[in-house]
This record gives sequence, C-alpha cells and structure tokens, in this order.
Amino acid sequence: MDTLNKKLTYTNCQGEQLVFGEGCLHYRSHELFNVNWTFETQGQSIRTAKVEAQERSFPVTVSGGSLEERNRVYKVFEKDAASGTTGTLTYGEWQMDAVCTTQVPDYWYVDDGLEERQLTLLFPRPLWVRNELYQFTVTDTTDTGTIAGGDYPKPYPYGYPMQASSKTIEVDTLGSSEFLWRVWGAAVNPYIIIDGNRYEVDCTVPANSRLELDTRERSIDLIDIKGNRETVLDKRVRGGNGSGTYAFRKLPNGTQVISSPGTFNYDIVIYNERTAPEWHA
Repeated sequence: MDTLNKKLTYTNCQGEQLVFGEGCLHYRSHELFNVNWTFETQGQSIRTAKVEAQERSFPVTVSGGSLEERNRVYKVFEKDAASGTTGTLTYGEWQMDAVCTTQVPDYWYVDDGLEERQLTLLFPRPLWVRNELYQFTVTDTTDTGTIAGGDYPKPYPYGYPMQASSKTIEVDTLGSSEFLWRVWGAAVNPYIIIDGNRYEVDCTVPANSRLELDTRERSIDLIDIKGNRETVLDKRVRGGNGSGTYAFRKLPNGTQVISSPGTFNYDIVIYNERTAPEWHA
C-alpha cells in the first residue's frame, strides 16, 4: 500500500483530528479490520446473523513530536469518551463511528522520544460505510451526462458525490442496502417508487428546508434552514415489509429505476456497508 492509503484518521466530536501513518503518529498491528458475526441457530440452521457492538485493540506509537503533540493524543480521544459521543474513524473512503474506551501507556523511551500506547476502541455499529450520493433535479438532462440547475443546494452533508443523468441508481453492495432519501423544498406530499415500493411522507416541505427519510436510523425528519429538526415519522404512509408502502425498506442490489412526480429536487444516499473496508492498491 502507498503512504496515503496507509493513513487512519480519527475525528472527534469537536472536529479535531489525529492522523496515524504520518508525522509523529503511527500504528502497529491492530484489530480494526477484523470481521466478527454473531449467529443464532435453531437446530442445524442459522436463524439470525448480525454484527453487534464490539471493542477492538488499536496500538499506536508517538515517535518524537513535541510534548503538546504527545498530550494531544490523549485529549482528542478523551473528549468523546467524556461527552458520551462517538468520533469517526476513516480509512480511505470508508468510515466507522468509534469511541476510545481505554488508553494504556505502554512504553516510553526517553532517549529517542518514543511512546507506545495501547488503545481500545468501541464500535457501536461495527460496519465500515462509504456514502454514495445520487442527485436528481427537476431539470435533469440525459444528453450531456450532467445535472442542470446551478442553484442546487450545497454544500452537501455527505461526500463521494456521483452525478446521475437519469433516474436510476446502481446498488453495488454485498447485500441489500440501507439508504437516505433527502427531499429539497418546496415539496408537498413527496414520494418516490423504487422496485415496486412507494416511499411517501404526507407533509409539506417549505422552501429552504429539507426532508430526510433514513432507513438505517428508522427516522423521518423535517429540517429547516437553521438546521432545526422536527420528527415527522407519523406522517409516513404506513405499511409493513412487503406491503409495497414500507417506509424503511432496504434497496435491493442491481440497477434500480426511480419514479417520482418530477416536482421536487431530491438525493439518494446509498450506505455501502461492509464489515471490513476495501483494500487499496
């Protein structure tokens, strides 16, 4: 692997970053890419398979660096633990929420300024995710391969943008995919249909506001221009899984065609989740 792709970055709840694999911060053999499924069996058959919260070791080394840089490792991780929040671990395009539960100073070599520290990270949802963003506007074009509409809202809350020239998406995940549907106001009773399932929320999305339906979080929120959130979960068109109106149905693999009224701008964010991130050449 090249130097860039060896980097592991931790970003805490205050946006402070530690980049391991450059400067004075390095890491040793770790468990961050381990895969650990939990199975429930019934007789000789598997009843359920899931990935549960896990702790994994992450030994790090501070080679040289100032006294401030050595103390900063402790502080960046500790701010998340003290506030009961998670930070974000990033490897290439892949991310996973984490919080440091233990920090054990191991060795400190005074002569060459080398410190070894044993860290343990807790992953509440131990799945690496790469967000894939598709954008659709009322003025979609099919001849240039780009999306028209220069006043389209930005910056986007999610990275890895993919412009789409037709109302189709490619779901290239290991299994069915969780996703987020974002509607930009103004819109009234917005809906989309994917693979025969109708996702609809009977509410008004004012101009300069947005609606977000998140299948992973099982949430539907109306968000105003200031970022204030209001749950509108009770406004969804109800239906159980398989009913054709299940609001939180995952996306199946393959090319999926999206139908909509064509009266509002919207995004589809595919959560491409894996138990281990893809290796980089």
